[in-house]
Amino acid sequence: MGGAHAHGHDVHAETAQGPRRALLGFLAAVGAATLVGLVLLWPTSAPPTVQFAADGVTFPTAEVLSVGDPCPVITADPTAPTGEGEGFSEGCN
Repeated sequence: MGGAHAHGHDVHAETAQGPRRALLGFLAAVGAATLVGLVLLWPTSAPPTVQFAADGVTFPTAEVLSVGDPCPVITADPTAPTGEGEGFSEGCN
């Protein structure tokens, strides 16, 4: 059982000029609004100001100078007596 179909290249659907122009006008307006939004909302190099913070609130900044080895994974043993095996490695508390 064979099937075949053909694609005609001479088929042309007629559309009215009004809807075509309305669609192009709408797309142009959306494109212009997108460009205006990009310009107005593009972030600047200045940090944002916080207008809702209470008086006296500070926002400290920091710099990471080094990163240590990760702490080991500690699993709980429900059969172990209290007080055993509860210690943490140095700097991992």
